[in-house]
Amino acid sequence: MQHSPKIFRRYGIPFFLSLIVLVWMFLFPGNRLLLAQNNQIDSLHQVLEHTEDDSSRAEIILEIGSAYDQIDPHKSIEYAEEALGIFTDIQNDYGRGKSLNMIGYYNWLLGFFKESVDYYTEALNIFRELDLPYWIARTANNLGAVYWGLSDYNRALELYQESLAIRTELGHQRSMALTNNNIGLIYQEWQLYDEAMAYHRKALALAEETDYLFARAYSYHNLGLCYEALGAYDKALDSYKNSYQDYLEDVGEGGATSLALRSMGDIYHKRGDLDKAITYYRQALEDGRKVKNLFRMAYAQHSMGKTFAEAARFDSARYYINASLNTSREMGYEDVTRDNYYVLSRLEEESGNLDKALDYFKIAASVNDSIFNKEKIAKFTELQIRYNMEKQNQENELLRQKNEIQSLQIRRDRIIRISLIAGSVFVLIILFLIYYQSRMLQRTNTALERQNAEILKMNEEKEDLIRQLEKENEERRRAEKRIAMLLQDKELLLKEVHHRIKNNMNTMKSLLSLQAKTIEDAKAAEVLKDAGSRIQSMGLLYDKIYRSENIRALSAREYIPHLVEEIVAVFPNCEKVQIETEIEDVTLPVDILSPLGIITTELVTNAMKYGFEEVEKGHLQLRFRRMDGKVKYEIRNNGQALPEDFSIEDSRGFGLRLVNMLVQQLDGKIHTGKDRETCFMITFPMFT
Repeated sequence: MQHSPKIFRRYGIPFFLSLIVLVWMFLFPGNRLLLAQNNQIDSLHQVLEHTEDDSSRAEIILEIGSAYDQIDPHKSIEYAEEALGIFTDIQNDYGRGKSLNMIGYYNWLLGFFKESVDYYTEALNIFRELDLPYWIARTANNLGAVYWGLSDYNRALELYQESLAIRTELGHQRSMALTNNNIGLIYQEWQLYDEAMAYHRKALALAEETDYLFARAYSYHNLGLCYEALGAYDKALDSYKNSYQDYLEDVGEGGATSLALRSMGDIYHKRGDLDKAITYYRQALEDGRKVKNLFRMAYAQHSMGKTFAEAARFDSARYYINASLNTSREMGYEDVTRDNYYVLSRLEEESGNLDKALDYFKIAASVNDSIFNKEKIAKFTELQIRYNMEKQNQENELLRQKNEIQSLQIRRDRIIRISLIAGSVFVLIILFLIYYQSRMLQRTNTALERQNAEILKMNEEKEDLIRQLEKENEERRRAEKRIAMLLQDKELLLKEVHHRIKNNMNTMKSLLSLQAKTIEDAKAAEVLKDAGSRIQSMGLLYDKIYRSENIRALSAREYIPHLVEEIVAVFPNCEKVQIETEIEDVTLPVDILSPLGIITTELVTNAMKYGFEEVEKGHLQLRFRRMDGKVKYEIRNNGQALPEDFSIEDSRGFGLRLVNMLVQQLDGKIHTGKDRETCFMITFPMFT
């Protein structure tokens, strides 16, 4: 958005303060971004209070809507609609076009593609009537992105090419990078990967040349998609990781990072590492939720459901597939809808419901036929467009050659005259150089003979030194090989130890479960089951360690969510309990994760047993994060509150006493909250 010069002249001081806030946001990003945005919004509201001109007020309202970008896109739409009303009343078409463009953008950002098309189309028509090339190119590019999301690749390509032609003429390299990437995505959908990668590499070069971090991240991700389609998974994963880091540095966690995370999950899914794939899909879903992007949330939910189905975890698969399907059908995401029905068909087939499986398969095939017909039309149109472009290029080339021939004829006459003069001078210079060179050669030959003798002697000494170095290198390589073999044996031994510990714990858990079934005393049987749950938490830890590359430490994000799912799944009331995890990627040693696993097991088990008896829908939340050199771990639920006089130190239950002892073992502290929700807050040093 552009600031109005009239407003700045009339209210210079408030605008100066706003500019200071914007500069402060640029220099100090990260945790202070939200504060900076709030300060910017407050400053703009102050300016708005002192502005009487309707056009100026509408411009400021648009600025306020833009400032809500990463806070609440719904508010951005509300402010843009308010500005649109003012611009319409005063018949300001330029302002109407900008307002409509903004409303279309935030609808696209939230995944409302059909609504976005209407706003963008109206804005584009206004800018064409006003003949504003910059805004025509910008809006055409945005509208093309929406049509791409709706699988209308023909219309998307036409808009992208129109945008790229204008941006190239204007020389806007940053925006050219974005549009080149978008055109590359169209060719990817048509499986023309050579053409697609050419556009993405051109976009990457433009992004690096202009130091445009967002476009560079976008280019890396699109190249990764091409590598993945061609089966080059290592290159694809490297590209996705580069994309994620650039997105994270540029815009933070949100919709863009969700896209990169889901793509990394796809690579691990194709390699058969389903646990790691689910970890990336879950984080992609969380990042999509942070910006309320329905399109990326639906894709992440589909990926999780499909992976759970392959892992034979059918209840989880149905949950995520149905959640994705509800969104994809409502928003018109045909690709996602088709793929969701295919997964549902497979789930019903696994359950023995063959009639229902066939119904789902027919629905998926029907949606696929619709998509295929659109792609056929788009492919034909794309070939027609390419033919027209090549024909136009040939005509331009013929015209260029004709002009070049005329120019060459003029230059030829001039060159002939100059050549006659220059030729005579050149002959004289050559004769002088020949004489001078002959004299220099005589002197040089004498010096070369002396140098050759010295070089021969140096070469003999050099050969002796090379032989000595080769001998030393061979001895060093042998020593390094022996050391590498010893390290490899040690790593294998440690992995075998962890594997055996995990198997022994599984055996102990099974024995305790069998023993509990044979005991008539319910309390004793319950004690044995609790002991089995504690052993299960440690067994899951050693299983994760055994499967990971680092056998001495593990990320809490890979351990705690899986542990909670395993615990909750055994309780009959698990379906009415919603689980929310917010676990930072904190790598901790095994001797810290082991007591943490038992603490989690005890507190989650207590919540599932006693916390949700009197509530219709339970909510279990776990938050694990770093703060000032410490780790803060919260486990809370909305179930039955703790008694007013409750104290974990005075608890008679073995489980809570065990939790207290383990927290002390971690050099930590535990507090309880008893206002509206039951909450256990544990704090301990990063390394104990």
